Amino acid sequence: MVWWHAGSGSALRPTTSERGRKRRTGALVLLVVLIATACTRTSSGDSPAAVARCRQLAAETIDGMQRFVDGFAEVGLEDLTGDEIPGLDGLETNVAAARDRAVSTNCDLGRFDAMLTEEMARLAGRGPVGRRLAAALRGDGPASEKPAEDVTVDPSDDLAGVIAEAGSGSVITIEAGRYDLSEMIVIDRPLTLIGAGSDRTIVRSTSAGAAVLVRPEGALDIREMAVEHVGEAPASVVVVSSGTLSMLGARIAGGIQDPGSGRDGHGLALVFTPLSSQKVPGGVASVDVTGSEFVGNDEIGITVVGEVSPSITGSSALGNGLCGICFFDTSGGIVENNAIEDNEVGIGISGAASPTVTGNIVRDNTVSGVLIDEQSSPEVLDNLVEGNGRVGISVSGASVLIEQNEIRDHPQGIALAGEATGIIRDNVFDGNDVAVLVAGEATPTVEANEIKNSGTGAIIYAESATGIVRGNVLADHAIGIQAGDDSAPEIEENDIDSVDGIGMLFLDRSTAVAVDNVITGHATGIQARGFAAPRIEGGSVWGASTTGIVFAERARGSVGGVGIRGTEIGILVGGNASPDVFNNMIEGTATAGIVFGGQATGVASENRVVDSGSVGIQVGMTATPDLDTNSLENSQDVGVLYIDQAAGTAVGNAISGGRFGFQVSDQATPTIEGNTLTELETDGIVFFEHAGGEASGNSCPSGSSIVLLSGADPTLGENDCPVRRQP
Repeated sequence: MVWWHAGSGSALRPTTSERGRKRRTGALVLLVVLIATACTRTSSGDSPAAVARCRQLAAETIDGMQRFVDGFAEVGLEDLTGDEIPGLDGLETNVAAARDRAVSTNCDLGRFDAMLTEEMARLAGRGPVGRRLAAALRGDGPASEKPAEDVTVDPSDDLAGVIAEAGSGSVITIEAGRYDLSEMIVIDRPLTLIGAGSDRTIVRSTSAGAAVLVRPEGALDIREMAVEHVGEAPASVVVVSSGTLSMLGARIAGGIQDPGSGRDGHGLALVFTPLSSQKVPGGVASVDVTGSEFVGNDEIGITVVGEVSPSITGSSALGNGLCGICFFDTSGGIVENNAIEDNEVGIGISGAASPTVTGNIVRDNTVSGVLIDEQSSPEVLDNLVEGNGRVGISVSGASVLIEQNEIRDHPQGIALAGEATGIIRDNVFDGNDVAVLVAGEATPTVEANEIKNSGTGAIIYAESATGIVRGNVLADHAIGIQAGDDSAPEIEENDIDSVDGIGMLFLDRSTAVAVDNVITGHATGIQARGFAAPRIEGGSVWGASTTGIVFAERARGSVGGVGIRGTEIGILVGGNASPDVFNNMIEGTATAGIVFGGQATGVASENRVVDSGSVGIQVGMTATPDLDTNSLENSQDVGVLYIDQAAGTAVGNAISGGRFGFQVSDQATPTIEGNTLTELETDGIVFFEHAGGEASGNSCPSGSSIVLLSGADPTLGENDCPVRRQP
């Protein structure tokens, strides 16, 4: 933007030179010296007419200076970047010419100088540049060198002028009322502004860029007042580019974004990045915001950029367009006990920022309650995060500690993506569709959380995510823990309880490891399908209304050392699944302990199946598993049942109790070898219908028989069991 001096025709020229600012100051000092040290020539103009002419000439000279100063009324400090103040040389020439005219009209130069000094006292400026220019021409020292004073203003006073001229350390009490300002308030020294309450003392500014700017060496203490930006000019409300800020009981509102550049529009902007006229950044000494309100700004209620670590406590950020409070770059600080509501994002943390966010209410923001990304490393502790539009806390690529929060009523409670890592611990999740979603290449530790009432899933892993899921308590969900895509979490010692649904679900190509988890209720305790290959070790599955553990489709992997009790079916293997099922304890199932169906293969070994309602192990359809060294006790009907076209091997199993040891029917063709059959009510091995296969090396110590019914045609080797053929 180009600024013009009234009547001069000279533009302010842009520069990046600090030397230019020193030259401008030096030029003003030389002009003041020129006025104060007139030439020593004297004349005898003592008549009343001569005195009047001298007075008129002195007044006209200062009137010219006033017009010069008025040309800078709309110039901001950030715009004043020229090597010289345009027109200043002409002003010096005008003063010298006035002196010459004074001599030519017989003015006494001593008297003329005195008159110039008297007239100079009325020289005044408007705007931050105009005021400073007038003060320099008057020969006043900068406000920072003036003594502190206590000043009280009311709406009839020039608030901007009082602030501009107040000495360093002054306390300005601003009485109740509305104060309309058109110029930026620039703070470059310690000042305290005290209002009568944020609903009673209201400062309304139409200034572009900022209503209040705290520059290097500035220290602003602002209390109990509202500062609002109004009008159409893009601006933030309070901008701290360096220095110190203390804010108590303030209301900051109305920041307007520049639609072209995307800049401005913030309520409170704490920025380490230099402004255009601040070439060497200054550090922010301290920022303390307490009990204040940031409302209705186009962009961000409070934006924190660079080497800034504010304390923001007991405040509220409501209805801002983009973000309630956002941290960028290497900023830090603490955000404690604030209400952050109705923004697009409640709290945003990016870059390498590392604030601590604790004790806040983050509610009803349209996209996310807390959004954390890039290389940031915040701590999010003991907050209530509730009812935000898409996700309660979103983490992408960052390293986080999220602990002891209440996270309620979201489509996603916490979502981690990218290369996110860190700890999600001791949080309470309630009423989220998905409580914790871990995707991308994220590797968090999710531990000791309480998760309930999840509509779809309590904890879901997707894509290539890994990490640890440990010691969580999950209740009332459709799915307790789900691992899909290529994810591979370690799932340890979780307590997973629900009336219906699935306790753990493994999909796609997941290779998760699940160790010592306790799963109660559910329709299905654990299910693996797709190409999933989970390793399931230890723990228990109790009370599933249909099946304890299911392997379907082309799932592989293993399940070992699990206690399964009170289910309809203990373990079901179907489709083309081929798991290793070993060393499990299965008791009290209503229908069967282990069932293989479809085209399933795999191995079931060293399992103990006790008190099955009908069958210990059933193999049907075209399944061909290997059943090795299992112990089947007190199955109500049959220890091992082969039906349909099933085959496979049954080697070294011990079957006791129940009616039959083995039953082979339809067109099944298993190999039954080296099994021990004791204390059976009827027969050891029964072949009927069109069954075939082989039976050898089996023993029946209690005298039960091998029975061949009409149509069955197995191959019998040497068995320690009597053989009976029945028509």
